[in-house]
Amino acid sequence: MQLNSYTSRWNNKNWTVVGDSNTELNWAGEIKYSGYISENLGLKVQNLGKSGSGWFNTWKAGYEAFYLRLDEVDKEADLITFLGGGNDYAETEKSFVLGTLGDTDPVSSFYGALDHTISTAINMFPNATIATFTQFRRDVGQPTNPQLEAMVRAELEVTAKYGIPCFNLYHQANQYPWLTWYRERYMIDGIHLNDAGHKKLAFKMIPFIEGL
Repeated sequence: MQLNSYTSRWNNKNWTVVGDSNTELNWAGEIKYSGYISENLGLKVQNLGKSGSGWFNTWKAGYEAFYLRLDEVDKEADLITFLGGGNDYAETEKSFVLGTLGDTDPVSSFYGALDHTISTAINMFPNATIATFTQFRRDVGQPTNPQLEAMVRAELEVTAKYGIPCFNLYHQANQYPWLTWYRERYMIDGIHLNDAGHKKLAFKMIPFIEGL
């Protein structure tokens, strides 16, 4: 079902979505945020969501960190977006290292992985519009915690460094996964959105994408 009915400037354009299990077409929801947005704006989606992956972390072979999968992005992509960070927080491969602004080594720190991924994508895809979405909320037993806040701040700082638009979903998506009623309606296990959660998220993302 479409969220609205106007014709978008993105109609019939190619959109590559890079992300983790909340982007991947998998068991957690039949339609992801990209599906609802595609229905609404007419974008043709290349889905590069991979469970267990993040900016900094790889899960296993075939589920590599974002910076290791840039070669898979459609060379004709008009729009490329990244959404992730939850598996870096969960340490699916290695212990989390935040680092500092100015880091560029993707293996050594989260800041370095952000910087390397974004700077590489800019050079690899000069004709594409590139944007990111911060990791959204997850159930940590309370509204937030210092590590997640630091990760969001890192993404906002690195994207600002390169002039890349970043939508701060963590602070602006109206998500409350520490509450039982919210998880039951929108976020299956406190980590993965269901169909209703993805549709709600799509409402937030559409104006941002339309403004790119």
